[in-house]
Amino acid sequence: AIEQLLQMPAMHVDETSLRVDRKNHWIHVCSAGHITYKFLKHPKRGLAAIEASGVIPRYGGVIIHDCWASYLSYDQCGHGL
Repeated sequence: AIEQLLQMPAMHVDETSLRVDRKNHWIHVCSAGHITYKFLKHPKRGLAAIEASGVIPRYGGVIIHDCWASYLSYDQCGHGL
């Protein structure tokens, strides 16, 4: 499914918090068309988690996001805000 997602011309990306043992963890989501990829319960919100998910670092299309600075680090992507 990740390979199909990487072929999409644009995808939406976002993250939200999740409490695990009274500590914040993060769910990162990438979606396009009928495909949704969820990267669950990472202890970091930023670049470390995005890199670990393995999607955006390999993507060359347009990412639609909320202008969070970590997403703007990916120069190989176009950005829709």
